[in-house]
Amino acid sequence: MTSSSLKHGEGQDRVGTSLPRFDVCLSVILVVGIVLRLAWLGTHSLWLDEGFTLFICHSADPLEAMRNVSNPPLSHFVFRYWMALVAPTSEVGLRLPAAIASCLALLLFAQVARLTMRDRWWQCAAVALYATSPFLIWYAHEMRMYSMFELSSMLALYSVFLYRDGKAMASTLLIFFATLLGFGIHYFSILTSAGAALCVLLYHRRGHATLRQLAWYLIAVVAGFAVWIYWLVAYLPSQLVAPWGGVAHLSLQSLLETPFRLLMIQLRFQPELLVLATVGLIALALLLTLYASFRTRRDPGGPTFGASKDAMLWVLLLAPIVGALVASLIIQPRFMPRYLIACTAPLILLLVGGVQRVLPRSMAGALFGLVVGLFCASNILLHRHNLKDGYREACSQLMEAYEPGDLLGVCTMMPEGFSQAPVQWYLSRQGISEPGIHDIHDFKDFEVLMSRVPQGRRVHLVVRWMSYSSPLIRNILASGIVEEQGAIQENVQWIVLSAR
Repeated sequence: MTSSSLKHGEGQDRVGTSLPRFDVCLSVILVVGIVLRLAWLGTHSLWLDEGFTLFICHSADPLEAMRNVSNPPLSHFVFRYWMALVAPTSEVGLRLPAAIASCLALLLFAQVARLTMRDRWWQCAAVALYATSPFLIWYAHEMRMYSMFELSSMLALYSVFLYRDGKAMASTLLIFFATLLGFGIHYFSILTSAGAALCVLLYHRRGHATLRQLAWYLIAVVAGFAVWIYWLVAYLPSQLVAPWGGVAHLSLQSLLETPFRLLMIQLRFQPELLVLATVGLIALALLLTLYASFRTRRDPGGPTFGASKDAMLWVLLLAPIVGALVASLIIQPRFMPRYLIACTAPLILLLVGGVQRVLPRSMAGALFGLVVGLFCASNILLHRHNLKDGYREACSQLMEAYEPGDLLGVCTMMPEGFSQAPVQWYLSRQGISEPGIHDIHDFKDFEVLMSRVPQGRRVHLVVRWMSYSSPLIRNILASGIVEEQGAIQENVQWIVLSAR
C-alpha cells in the first residue's frame, strides 16, 4: 500500500470486517445490478428518441442525418455497427449495447467506491444504491447514448481518485480516454471532464501533487476534447438550428427536484406513498450529507477542504449541473436529468459518505437498506408493462387493419425521417415493408396526403400527442373523415382516415 493511500485511509479495512463475507455481499449486489440492467429490455416499446437512433443507423448518409440531432456521433456509430453485425429483430437486441455499457459502469463504480471509502460495508451500501437506482436502470433499457455517457463519466470519476491515490500516469491516460469517448457521446460530458480537471487543480494547490503531474492531466483533458474540434466546426452549427418540438422547460421546480431525479424516474407511474417515502429518505440523507460536509470543512484537524474527498465529489456533482444550467439559460432549455447522468455516481458517494459520518452505524444501514428496497420496488413497478411511447401497440393495430394500397402517415412534429423510424421498424417486423410513410407537419401536409389516396383506399395515421403536436392532431380529428381510431397508449394513437 502506498504512502498516499495510507495518508487518506484508502483501502484500509474496518477492524473486524470479514473479507469473505464482504466479497460475497459485493458480488451478490453486482449480480443483482447486472440482472436489473439486462432484464426487461423488451418490456417497453421503442419510443420516439430511440427512433432517432434507428433512423441514423439505417441512413445511407449517417453523418448528414446527424445534422438534425443534438448529439455527437460516437454512440450512433456504436449502434449502427452493432445492428450491421448482429441484425437484431427485437427491442432486446437493439438495446443490448446500452445495457452492457451500464453494466460496465456499475463495475467501475465498485472500484471508485473502494477508492473513496475505508469501510468495506459502506462500499457495499454505495454500490447497492447505484446498482438498483431506477434512473440508471431506465436508461440502460434505451437505445440511446445515456448509458454510454454514464460509462465515460465513470472513467473520469475513476481517474480523479486514481490521481488522488498517487497514480498520476494511470489517471492521465484514463481522463484522456474518458474525455475522448465522453465528448464523442454527449456534449455535456465536457462538463464532467472540466469538473475532473478542477478537482486535480484543487488537489495540486494543497501541495499533494507535482506541477508536472497536474500539467499532463490537464493536457490529457484538452487532447481528448481536441479530437472533436472538426466535428464541432462542421456539424454543431447545423445541430443548433435543427427544427425540433419542445425539449424541456427550465424552472425552479426542476432545479429543486434534481437530486431526486438523478436517482428516481417516472414518478407518475408509481404509488404516491412509495414516491413520498423514497423522496423523504433521500432528502434526509441529503441534509445529513450537507451537515457532514460543513462539519468537515470547519474541522481544523481534518484534511484541507480542497484536498478532501468531499470537495472532489461536490465539484464532480455540481460542475455538470451548473454548466447545464448556464447552457440552458444562454442557448436553450435542456436541463433534463438524463443529460446529468454523470452526477448520479458522485451524489451516491456523497450521500453514503455523509450519512455514515453523522448517524450511528445501525441507523445509517437501515436508512440505506430502506432506500434500496424502495428502489427495487420501483424497478418492478416500472417494468410490469409498457410505459414508453405506444408505437408497438399502435403498429399492431395498424397491421390488423392494413390492406395493400393503403397509405401511411405519422404526425410527431419532429424532423423528416426521424418521425417515421419507430413505425417503419415495427411494421417491417410484422411484414409491411412500406417505405412511403408521409410526415405531416401542418394541415396543408395533411390535405396533400388525403388528395393522394386511391379510390377505395384509406390512410393509417400514427400520431404522438404532445403539447406542440396536439393542435394539429385535433384539427385532423375534426376533419370529419376519421373512420376508426385506437385508444391513446402512452401518447401514441392509431387513426384510420377515409378519402372524401
